[in-house]
Amino acid sequence: MLIETNVEVNLRSIEEFTRVMVSELLEDKINFEILKENYKEWKKYLDNEKIKLALIKNPRINNIMLKYFEEFGLEKAIKLGLKNPKVVMSMINNADIYDMKIWYEKTGETFIPNRIVMKEFPKKDIDKFLLSGKSWSILMRLESYSTSPEKIKSLIKASYLFGVFDQDKTGFDNLYHILTNIPKKISIDYENVLEEVKKSINNENRKLLEDSLKEENIDIKNTKNQYMDKNDEKNHIFGTIEAYIDGSYEHASKTYGSGVVILQDGKILDTISNTGKNPNYVSMRNVAGEIEASILAMKYCIDRGYRDLLIYYDYEGIEKWCTGEWKANKEGTIYYRQFCIEAMKKTNISFKKVKAHSGDKYNDMADKLAKQAVFI
Repeated sequence: MLIETNVEVNLRSIEEFTRVMVSELLEDKINFEILKENYKEWKKYLDNEKIKLALIKNPRINNIMLKYFEEFGLEKAIKLGLKNPKVVMSMINNADIYDMKIWYEKTGETFIPNRIVMKEFPKKDIDKFLLSGKSWSILMRLESYSTSPEKIKSLIKASYLFGVFDQDKTGFDNLYHILTNIPKKISIDYENVLEEVKKSINNENRKLLEDSLKEENIDIKNTKNQYMDKNDEKNHIFGTIEAYIDGSYEHASKTYGSGVVILQDGKILDTISNTGKNPNYVSMRNVAGEIEASILAMKYCIDRGYRDLLIYYDYEGIEKWCTGEWKANKEGTIYYRQFCIEAMKKTNISFKKVKAHSGDKYNDMADKLAKQAVFI
């Protein structure tokens, strides 16, 4: 009898604990950092679905967090969030979910690097980065060059310049020697690493730097600008990509569809037909599909390194929410605006309105692809 009473008390305690804990988590606007700190104390009381619900209740990042779970899946999303809480939350807060997923998949779903690395390092060279991980880790231990986003960006540029990511050991040794021999009196508040190198190296190190740059035909007096020009050209595919987009909505299933036709020089490169059921977006009906289509077009260009994108649309909100001309009020439009801000840092995006159902060949094709996504 005593045992039965204890069991009953314990069960009640668990139920009460779960109710209180979930309530507190929601009030505190839980994130992965909070979750990791308290996880051992209550993980056995809450299943993954409850954890997910608690995480997406933060009104500030609700829609972006939901997108994170949609992209990664429940188990992977929680596993990665608990393993790298600060990096994951930083990526979520900055709507960088797609970049994070690309890196996570490239590493065999084992880890993700620093957020600045994921944002700034060219996607096409991720394999090079992974092969050069040991050298990069050594450079990142130099605190003078890894204490701010600007310094990490510059360290990436310098490492490219010296062939670190091409596994050039001599280049790595030269860069490391220069960075570790900068006079101590030099302030670490300079804008970037290359400026520090340029302004502070002594005559011996200057000769070393000049010899290292000779093959690249780069003038040490203008290292930063010439490197940037070269890097921009190296990391982008020239030529404008055109994308015709459209959306649809099916009331009975509460699903929206997105259609995208990708062209270059008048030739179709690809088509996309995508179905969406995000409960935060369905109230926008076919507009949700058009927003998603626009995002898919941007993702297509960014993931493949195209520099210029022209989006043809028939609903003016696609352009005006993206550019900020219209205020984004709903969760779907807020997320779209945030995504556009980040996308425009990676590729040149412009828009052109076309009249709906006007006989435009590719607009009609995008319309059919959007409808196929929900009606077939």
